[in-house]
Formats: sequence, structure tokens, C-alpha cells
Amino acid sequence: STRIKAGHDRATDFGTAEGGYVYAVGAQGRLTGYTADVIIYDDPHQFGDWQNQRAKDAVKDSFTTLLSRLQNKTKGRVIVVAHRIAEDDLSSELISDPRWKCVQIPFIAPRAKTYRMDDGRYWERPRGDLLRPDAYPADAVEELKRGQVSPPYALFHQQGIDKHASR
Repeated sequence: STRIKAGHDRATDFGTAEGGYVYAVGAQGRLTGYTADVIIYDDPHQFGDWQNQRAKDAVKDSFTTLLSRLQNKTKGRVIVVAHRIAEDDLSSELISDPRWKCVQIPFIAPRAKTYRMDDGRYWERPRGDLLRPDAYPADAVEELKRGQVSPPYALFHQQGIDKHASR
């Protein structure tokens, strides 16, 4: 079990007795004085900003600053977990940059695909496979397809993989 270090027990800023450390901040929060071995950038864009160029640019600028916080530029890792919100969002830049390894998992598999896991196992998704069948019954999926417009369903839920996947 992990034990929290005495005196370092705030929800967004804590350390472990074994020497690990977590600092959590909003996507455009202040990072001055902090470095990291692993950075997780989770949902940096606000969904409502899909047409807000200033907000999208601010996220991209913040990401550039975030990269400077890696303690070791060779061994450090950055993980971005995000829905696609626009054709020109941060994810679009990372997808088009060969230095980044990108895994895009659409809500509904537009075609069969096999994903290789780091441990050597494989996850096979057949065409039409729903990512979260336990949480989205068929009527809820159809409602998303009809009603999701901002950002568009094919981009937001399908990760822009198949622009015709919503049909």
C-alpha cells in the first residue's frame, strides 16, 4: 500500500513516503518551480471552445510551456488524454507530428481494428463495436448521433477517424 508523506497531504499536491510526488493543476494553471518525470495532460480543451480560436491557441501555448517542465527531456513522458473538439485542436497537432505516438479510440469502431498492448496482448475491436456498451444503450447512442453538434459527433466521439462514422 502507498503511504502519504506527513505534511504533504493536500488533494492536488501530495507526496508519498516512498518519494513519489503528485501535483495537479488545471490545463492552464501555474507550474512555475515544478518539474516532472511524467506529465498527464487530461482534457485540456473545454468542449464549448470548439469554435473559440483564442481558447484553442491558449491550450496549445500552455502545452508548449508544459513540455518545458519535463525534468528529463529524453526519458520523461507526456500523456495527453483528450476528446477531439476541433480540426485545429491540440490533438490535431500531435496526431500530425511523427514524434508523438497517438492512440485514437472511436466511440463506435468504424472498421475492425486490432490494438497491440505494451504487455504483448491484443485487443480486437470488430466493426461497429461500441466502446462503452455498459453505459450507453442503443437509444442513447442514436441520440448522441442526432444531437451532438458542438463539437460535431464525428470529431468528438469518433476522434475524427472517420468523418462518415456518424451516419
